[in-house]
Amino acid sequence: MLSFGDPFFRCFGPRWRHFINIMQSIQQFLTVCVLILGNGSTLAEIASNKICFIACMIICMAIGMITGLIRGLQHVGWLANASVWMNVVNFIIM
Repeated sequence: MLSFGDPFFRCFGPRWRHFINIMQSIQQFLTVCVLILGNGSTLAEIASNKICFIACMIICMAIGMITGLIRGLQHVGWLANASVWMNVVNFIIM
């Protein structure tokens, strides 16, 4: 079993596996959208509405893309590890 669609494939067939995989992809996309929206609104409040709200969301998206790229690189793994621990500390503090 590699994904949530595999048990549905075993029980109900390939159509249900594809349906579950598509629904999970949509869920992941919407989760990223909520994160960008939340971080963009926080950045807009910190900037005291001096920066356009859409620009704040684009900034958060770009930072997320860059940090996601960094996590995929092995020779800067320490930076990805630091990013994870900063997120953990942020969750504890907030």
